[in-house]
Amino acid sequence: MIIASPMKDERAITVAKKLIKDVITVYGCPEIISSDQGSQFTSDLFENLAEMFGINQLFTTAYRAQANGQVEKANSSILKLLRGYANTEGNDWDNLISLLTFTYNTSINISTIETPFFLTHGYDATLPMDVALQIRRGVTSSDLSNFKELVATKLEVARAQVVDSIKQAQRVQKEQYDNRPRRKENDFTLGELVLAYLDAQRDGNKLRRAWLGPFRIIDVKRPNVTIRGLTEQDMTTIHMDKIKHYYESSVLPLRMKGYRERLEGKDQEPAEERPTATSTTPVMMTTPTKTTTPAHAQRRSVRIAQKPRIHYYDS
Repeated sequence: MIIASPMKDERAITVAKKLIKDVITVYGCPEIISSDQGSQFTSDLFENLAEMFGINQLFTTAYRAQANGQVEKANSSILKLLRGYANTEGNDWDNLISLLTFTYNTSINISTIETPFFLTHGYDATLPMDVALQIRRGVTSSDLSNFKELVATKLEVARAQVVDSIKQAQRVQKEQYDNRPRRKENDFTLGELVLAYLDAQRDGNKLRRAWLGPFRIIDVKRPNVTIRGLTEQDMTTIHMDKIKHYYESSVLPLRMKGYRERLEGKDQEPAEERPTATSTTPVMMTTPTKTTTPAHAQRRSVRIAQKPRIHYYDS
């Protein structure tokens, strides 16, 4: 179950107040707090708070999100929801966080086959749709005598099933990972348009689009590529894991033709000389007579129809 609280800053005193208000006074004292050695968690204030409430602190490797997988997954899930509902500037997230967190906690998890809310409380939350359909999930007076026993039994059965469901989900995820299509060594080519994951260019706003672009690949030195924006001259070298193919119907294949050879300095085959107006190429044409064509009729151009020329544009 996710508990998310908006904060103006990440100072130790702010985090400590949120922990007391949104966690301890609602759910009780946690046994363990796992963090990535952030200064707010390693401060004397927070260490004293943890000691006071009997909380054991565990620290993972700093700047290594994979070391705390559950937190990373929770952050990823909430960020995905916020990107879908926040405005374009991403500055209204604090008004949405509680609603989206409730949505996540009352949705069935694909791995556990249960909602986080039920696994925490032992009963399902009453949703707005339940109210509209006049479905009440509360406890009746006849259940009050053995309510604690009922909840404990439900949680015991549900959590036992969750263990089996998680193991099954892990097996499926492993099979999908092992059978995923492998990236070919020459998957990205010179001159190709790609999207790039440039976290540093999102102005510190995690709600902005993670994938930016399109960019043109102007150099390939595996496993890195050098990219450049279509309207910029600044170049960036980035690992291939941080780029993906860009598909846009308005990008014509004609613009891509020969781009790789030009970047490599190879000469193009000489284009066919375009005939001029003084060309001696015979032109078949007829002169309309006054008796067959009105004076105001639209006449066909006497210019020679030429083959279309291919134009290449530098980004």
